[in-house]
Amino acid sequence: MEQNVHSNKKEESIFETKKFGDLTIKIEGHELRAHRDILSLWSSVFKKMFESGMKESNSDHIQLDEENYEEFHTLLKVLYNNFENPITMENISFILRLADKFDIKVLNAACLSFLEKAPKSLEICLIINSQKAIIFNEIKDKSLDWMVDHIKDIYDLDILSKFPKITVVKLFIKYKLKMQNSVDICYQKIYSHMSNIKPHYYDSYKNFVKETFSELIINK
Repeated sequence: MEQNVHSNKKEESIFETKKFGDLTIKIEGHELRAHRDILSLWSSVFKKMFESGMKESNSDHIQLDEENYEEFHTLLKVLYNNFENPITMENISFILRLADKFDIKVLNAACLSFLEKAPKSLEICLIINSQKAIIFNEIKDKSLDWMVDHIKDIYDLDILSKFPKITVVKLFIKYKLKMQNSVDICYQKIYSHMSNIKPHYYDSYKNFVKETFSELIINK
């Protein structure tokens, strides 16, 4: 344990003092020093960038015009310090976005652990169901079960509108399956094929979702 803590302090010193850094990352007029080898170990996107013969392969700097400086700085601090800088509700959304964009699997795993331990709420469920990585599939299903159990407390259509449409459809079909003794066979068929549904079919379920939500409010 002593050795691990000591190691964390060394890594923090390397990042904060820019020691041995061989790469400058330029974002929004700011500069961050980092290490090609370390970024390549974490991220297949950076690995490809540095090994593909692109201009970044031979340059001592890269420009990330689309990123936010504070967010990327936080990302590097989390990684360099072996997660001593914690993942929180304030940073998890942009950390997950960056993890997905740069294919940083260790970050996805750390965020999954955080979400599994976090008290369930509609905000947590939104974060979970917005993820694309396969490792989130199981917790997505559990979050839907939680939402079904609390469905009569969900009044905010504006919040629900932020969820992927497919998640909203799954939610209401799960509710129907759980709460009704007799369920129309079409609900079961839609639910069984939900994982394979294609985006251009989403709009056909809008009326079903609206009618179901209105019915829940009236019947409460």
